[in-house]
Amino acid sequence: PSITPSKKGGSVSVNLDNDSPFAIKEAYSNIRANLLFTTKGDKCPVYAVTSADTHEGKTLNSLNTAVSYAQMGKRVLFIDGDMRKSHLRNRLDMKSEKGLSEYLACITEEVNIINYKENFDLILSGDVPPNPAELLVGDRWYKLIADSKEKYDVIFVDLPPLGVVSDALCLAKDATAYILLVREWVTKFDRVEMIVRK
Repeated sequence: PSITPSKKGGSVSVNLDNDSPFAIKEAYSNIRANLLFTTKGDKCPVYAVTSADTHEGKTLNSLNTAVSYAQMGKRVLFIDGDMRKSHLRNRLDMKSEKGLSEYLACITEEVNIINYKENFDLILSGDVPPNPAELLVGDRWYKLIADSKEKYDVIFVDLPPLGVVSDALCLAKDATAYILLVREWVTKFDRVEMIVRK
């Protein structure tokens, strides 16, 4: 929703937290409620989040939806799977750390899991590799998802825009459902139609 600051010249934080305005909390609660009907009986559903193009709010909305689950008491793992042009580290003001790309490429033996909030862990994307799509179909990726499903209640994977690169399709085997972000006045209908047809 569009939120007006309470004070003239003020600002509203778009990151969901306990102090967020009611309208923001309610918006993500509604998204969460709808997603609860898409679990297909999975003990730990995996949601692959993508968009048609860049700058459509994919990372912000996937992160906030995941936080909404954590606020409900669910154990959440958020994986930054955008190993090409990640915005998560800057959004959370985090320093560069070894992440998903280093683990999938066997540079590190263990994946670096960061506790971000109560009930909320995340895996940063890591350095940009030369072959991100190939890393998302390797044995280490499938092992990471399988192991994580034993520890968490829900997993969100933030992926590059599907209208730009095909990385998001690599999760077709693992994803319980895809979430396609559409931004009003920004997203082009023909691009969304192309993504849905994929």
